[in-house]
Amino acid sequence: MKRTKPVKKISKSAKPPKTPKQAILDFCFECVGRKKEEIKICDGNHLLEDKKECVFFKFRLGQGRPSIKLIRQQCLDCMGQNRRFVSECTNEDCPLFMYRFGTNPARTHSKNRSKTGG
Repeated sequence: MKRTKPVKKISKSAKPPKTPKQAILDFCFECVGRKKEEIKICDGNHLLEDKKECVFFKFRLGQGRPSIKLIRQQCLDCMGQNRRFVSECTNEDCPLFMYRFGTNPARTHSKNRSKTGG
C-alpha cells in the first residue's frame, strides 16, 4: 500500500503570508509603540544604543523595495550577531520571524537548475 503525506488543512480565516515589505512595516509599527503617526516622525535611531541608523529607516513609510537580506541583518543585530541564536529564535510573534534567514519562504528556487534553464 502506497503511503501519502498528510495534507495540511488551511483555515479559511488564515491570512496569507506577509510580504517582506509588509513584515518591515509591521516591525516599524511595533517599534514605535503601535502608533502610526510615530512612524512618520521616526528618526531611525531612537531605540538603537549605538546611534546607527535603523536598517529599515528608509522603508518605514512603505517606499522602495527592501532586500530580504536587511531583515537578516536586523535579526542578527537583535541576537548579538549570533547566527545560531537567530536560527533558534522562537519569537513567532515578531513580524520578521519568517524571513530571519534572509530568504523568502514563499519563493521556491531550485539550486540544481542548469544555466541553460533546464
